[in-house]
Amino acid sequence: MNNSRKKLKVLCSLALMSTTILSTLSIISNTAYAKSDFIEMPIVNTSEKGVFNQKLLLYDVSTDKSMYNPGSNVSVKIDLVNYTGNEISNGTIELSAKHLDTQVGNAVTQNFSIEKDENKELFINWTAPNEDFKGYLLEITCKDSEGKVMESSSTAVDVSSGWLKFPRYGYLTNYEKSVNTKDIIDQLKKFHINGLQYYDWQDKHHDPIAGEGSNVEDVWQDLSKHDVYKSTIEGYIKNGHEAGISSMQYNLIYGATQGYENDGVKKEWGLYKDPSGTDGEQWTMAMPSGWETDALYFMDPSNKEWQDYLFAREKEVFEAFDFDGWHMDTVGDFGTVYKADGTPVSITTTFKDFINAAKKEFPDKYILFNPVGNKGHEDVNSSNVSGAYTEVWPWDGIITYNSLKGIVDQARTEAKGRSLIVPAYMNYDLGDKHSEEKPGKFNTSSVLLTGASVFAAGGSRLELGDDTRMLTKEYFPNKNVVMDEELKVRERKYYDFIVAYENLLRDGQINSNNEIQVEGHENSNIGEANKIWTYGKKDSNYDVIQMVNLLGVFDNTWRAADGSKSKPIKAENFKVKYYVTQDIQSVLLASPDANDCKSQSLEFSKGNDEKGNYIEFTVPSLEYWDMIYLKKLSSENIDKNNDIIGVQGQLTNPGFEDGFMGWNISGRSYGLDSTDAASGNNKLYFYDNKPYTKKIDQTVVGLKNGKYTVTAMVKQNTGIPDYAAMELTSGDKTEKVNIKHGDNYRKIEGTIDVKDGKLNVAFNFISTLNGEANLQIDDIQLLDENGNVVSKEAKVIKQGEGASSSNIPESVGKITNGDFETGDTTGWVAANPDGFGVNDEDAFAGNDKCYFWGQGKQMLQQKVTELPNGTYTVKAMVKQNTGNPTSSQLELSGFGGEAASVKIPHGDSYVEISQQVTVTNGTLIISFIQDGREWTNLQIDNVELVAN
Repeated sequence: MNNSRKKLKVLCSLALMSTTILSTLSIISNTAYAKSDFIEMPIVNTSEKGVFNQKLLLYDVSTDKSMYNPGSNVSVKIDLVNYTGNEISNGTIELSAKHLDTQVGNAVTQNFSIEKDENKELFINWTAPNEDFKGYLLEITCKDSEGKVMESSSTAVDVSSGWLKFPRYGYLTNYEKSVNTKDIIDQLKKFHINGLQYYDWQDKHHDPIAGEGSNVEDVWQDLSKHDVYKSTIEGYIKNGHEAGISSMQYNLIYGATQGYENDGVKKEWGLYKDPSGTDGEQWTMAMPSGWETDALYFMDPSNKEWQDYLFAREKEVFEAFDFDGWHMDTVGDFGTVYKADGTPVSITTTFKDFINAAKKEFPDKYILFNPVGNKGHEDVNSSNVSGAYTEVWPWDGIITYNSLKGIVDQARTEAKGRSLIVPAYMNYDLGDKHSEEKPGKFNTSSVLLTGASVFAAGGSRLELGDDTRMLTKEYFPNKNVVMDEELKVRERKYYDFIVAYENLLRDGQINSNNEIQVEGHENSNIGEANKIWTYGKKDSNYDVIQMVNLLGVFDNTWRAADGSKSKPIKAENFKVKYYVTQDIQSVLLASPDANDCKSQSLEFSKGNDEKGNYIEFTVPSLEYWDMIYLKKLSSENIDKNNDIIGVQGQLTNPGFEDGFMGWNISGRSYGLDSTDAASGNNKLYFYDNKPYTKKIDQTVVGLKNGKYTVTAMVKQNTGIPDYAAMELTSGDKTEKVNIKHGDNYRKIEGTIDVKDGKLNVAFNFISTLNGEANLQIDDIQLLDENGNVVSKEAKVIKQGEGASSSNIPESVGKITNGDFETGDTTGWVAANPDGFGVNDEDAFAGNDKCYFWGQGKQMLQQKVTELPNGTYTVKAMVKQNTGNPTSSQLELSGFGGEAASVKIPHGDSYVEISQQVTVTNGTLIISFIQDGREWTNLQIDNVELVAN
């Protein structure tokens, strides 16, 4: 069984907006912005054109802080670069502050003049309102001397007295002496980053301060032997505080380095791999060769002596540096480990006690905690932790966009409305093909779709840090993948957006089940591929519709490990029908992808049908993410405990494709993996080699009363437990369906009469064996009395899965672009645009080759027509050297006979393959087909059609 795991991370570098830090002089020298350089780092026009093009006047708009106390002065810096081609005399800059759609106070204006090609800085002061925890969009408009609008832009302001109400978390990695800490902080505040994680800044995990007590040495080396300067850390903290950014010192809750006994740490505090305790092997995690320690040695977080020891060391940290809090890390759930006396323990059960003890010790400090893979989230979120945070991995069941929304929803309900911070490492495998010297580029679509999935749900991301980098690995210093200029610019707009609309995104909103219909496009409320993902939220004053565009996106998993993700097909001028329960007075649309994040009023009409009252309006465009907010005519009383997770009247996540979302599970001895799943990517399993009990359950609400049947695929083939059953409960009645021991999956089903609209579905397991006992559960279905499926898992589409091509390009009499030297796929079509392309790396001949890269089925096709009947041979140079596909072949079909194919071999070099057929109908379809469960590649070049 696969356990959650996590490699040790050290620190990485962030991905930031490419706008450079400008001189503090009022006039910027022309040499600072040579036109070629300027084009490389544009502030963009996100107007109705939807094109990322250079602005001609408003080069940049930024504020002096990331976050402001109520009533503070906000200094807005406006960088002008005049490429309009004309001198501007007596122009006007106008600043208008908006809270959602309402202007706050009067506009502030300032006159300016600027020569052609001149660069200039202007500063405008705006006073923040006195109300706490509010977000504002500052709309900036340039007008000429006659009052004609020349150009507009925007930035955002967060007025909050504390950073964890609306966290925007970043990170630091570079503590060298040469670092200009103010420049780094200035970069970060342009993204409104309001909290920073100081990753691996310490000397030793068990003794962070280099020196005696809080007397810190001037320089030391971190875990990976990089120099850390005291003055650099002090500079970051000072500059960060001046910019409204909190500083969180990082440390594991249970890590120690080799030789820890020399520093007063006792072996008796440790955790061990078997019941022999101190006589056996300590639980460790190996470190790379040449680092400060051969491994990290793990201690028992629930051991009071270890707590006292580590808290004393952390007290020295807070005495030495003005850190605002402690970012606590773990390395994942590795199953049962043992205390020194042989007592078994699950590491997740130690989290809550440690957090509460630490908060009691440091009541004035923020505490963040990372339950890796969301394991132990229940205990962490119900503890005295200051904010919600979890690092996510696909093997922990957090695979799809909807599963990201699920853990954000889950944290909000468990942690009293807190906004979850989600580190999710994008394009994870891409860096393995690149280096820091020759980095790869992040896939823009994958990053924005993951961001939209988390932000729209009410969460936030840990993704941006120092040195203009974005996280791709859990080892933060990895710089093998970087953002291109478009992604940097788009990221900045996304952070403007989540600040400006923080009070609609994560300020007490709950899920609603109001029906949403989209005309002309398929939509889904669970994030299905190739559909518009739509769902509703609400608070007292607004209904909110979130729309994430997955049209043309054939893979609804978030990670895009290989860096492949198709761009959504932009949807324009489509009607939306939204069923309402309150009277609506206005409909507004805002998007980080358009109109500089400004709200746009939409006309709407009212109606009713057999489903109830509705409003209807037209959405002008949807690129990646739109938010539509509907202002209610009167305030509505909202029961925040009635937060609908999933779809009312249906089981949530019935096949575990979205991890554990929707299911109540506690304790240990369970997990998710893809091995031996009955269908899809995941199964749930119970397993332990000693006595244990386990239960998972979910209550479905909003059902029409009547008879319902629940089916499930189950397999119980290791050990024979005392009790294993599916239990269905409605009202005071429970129906039990026993699960039998056997070698294969079997379908079980039970029927119950639902009386009160509620049905609890549970799987219960008891084993008193001192040996292995398991249960595997998958593909649960809920059917109504007519046998219609009420709940069936939405398909998680992996790259290439179920690929087919109905519209194959046709070439007359010969192959088009068989050598791919056009640099693109002219003449060919791929069944799945993800994990497919043409590039110049390792071509067999000429400049370019075609490639597949991914999981599942992929197919490349071309149809040749008007061939004289006769015998033909198709040849190609191919190379399949990464992964082992279940099938890989060249297939010829459509020629009037049985399809013929030739296998493509696995190997380190290009090989020639060929297949001969006799054409009797003038047509030949050429197909390269590959399928596999693991990540595999295929390179194709020099495809030839030869008449024999």
